[in-house]
Amino acid sequence: MNLEQKMAEIFEIILDEMKTNPSFAEKLAGIFIEEKPEKLNEPILFDQEDGQELSLQQENAELPVSKHAGIEEVVETKGKSTDKSSNRRKRKPAKFNPETILIDQGKEALQHRLETLEVIELKDIISEFGMDPAKKTTRWRKKERFVDHILDVALNQIEKGNAFRR
Repeated sequence: MNLEQKMAEIFEIILDEMKTNPSFAEKLAGIFIEEKPEKLNEPILFDQEDGQELSLQQENAELPVSKHAGIEEVVETKGKSTDKSSNRRKRKPAKFNPETILIDQGKEALQHRLETLEVIELKDIISEFGMDPAKKTTRWRKKERFVDHILDVALNQIEKGNAFRR
């Protein structure tokens, strides 16, 4: 027997066990889901009708789960996506670089351009240019605070190192 045939046999055994043992299928599904199962060593419950093994998650689930659930069914009932990036909201690119406008046109021009933007667009600028590494602006709601913050950070970035240029 070559390695390919042995691997095929191993996977066949795993698939058969997964189809007949829901607890085993659930543990396998936990490997492919980003979050670990809450309790791997949970008490074993048995269905009163046919004596099949049930897990606590199956007994308490809102959606019915077949007693011989495969991995696909277990993953669907958990309702978790395996793709983390699809859950995150991606920011749009910033409308402009505040430092270049500050250098080219001055503080008043930058303040005027910032005041014409919406809060979400100001947040895009802060995010794209790394103007809030401490994430203190995430709870802010007022547009004026964002404008002042962007102005302060842009001014500080431009003036950085001036002490050594004399």
